[in-house]
Amino acid sequence: MRARLESSLLHRLRCGELTAQRVRAAARCGHAEALRLFPGEAVLPPTDLPGLALLDAREARLFAADCAEAVLPIFEAAQPADYRPRLTIDAARRFANGQLSEGEMLDWRVAARTAAAQAAWSGAGAAARAAAWSAVWCSAQEDVGHCASRAAPAAARAAARSVSWSASRAAAARCADACADARARAGSAARDAAWLSARKSQRSRLALYLVKEAEGA
Repeated sequence: MRARLESSLLHRLRCGELTAQRVRAAARCGHAEALRLFPGEAVLPPTDLPGLALLDAREARLFAADCAEAVLPIFEAAQPADYRPRLTIDAARRFANGQLSEGEMLDWRVAARTAAAQAAWSGAGAAARAAAWSAVWCSAQEDVGHCASRAAPAAARAAARSVSWSASRAAAARCADACADARARAGSAARDAAWLSARKSQRSRLALYLVKEAEGA
C-alpha cells in the first residue's frame, strides 16, 4: 500500500516532477488526493479557477481547447454545417504541440471569429456565438495567458445561455399565457445552474492539468 501511495502525488512531489504550489492549487480546485496531502487548503467556490496562472503556455492552450470543445455541441446544433470552431480547436491543440505555424493558427482564429460573428442573432444564436468565441480565445496567439482565462468563461456562458434559452422556451410551452417575467425567472435560474455546473467541470479539469494527470497533456 505504501509503495502504491508513493507512486502518486507524494512521490512526484518528492522527486520534483510537481511543485507544492501546483498541488496546493489542485487542492483548492477540489482534487481529492491533493486535499489529502494538503488538508489545510480550502476548496474555493466553483466560480474560481485557482492555479490557472501556474499552467505553462502549452498547458494553458490545451486547457482552453478542452473548455471550448465541451460546448461545441451547442454551436453545432445551431450551425450544423459549420465546422470552423471545431477545426479551430483542433488547430489550437496542434499549435500547442508545435505542429502548426503561427500563420496557420492565425488563419484558423480568423475562421472561428467569423463563425462567431455569423451565428444567428437569436436566443439559441447567443449561446452558439459564445461557444464559437470560446474557440476563438483558445486559438489566441498574442497572449497565451488569455487563452484559458477567456476561453473558460466564454464556454461557461455558452452552456448557461443554451440552458436558459431552453428553459424559457419550455416555460412558454407549458403555459401559453406565461408572462415574460415568469419566463425570465425560469431562464435565469437555469442559466445560473448551468454556469455553476460548467465552472465546476472546468475546475475539475484544471486540477488534472495542475497535477499533470490530464489525458492528452
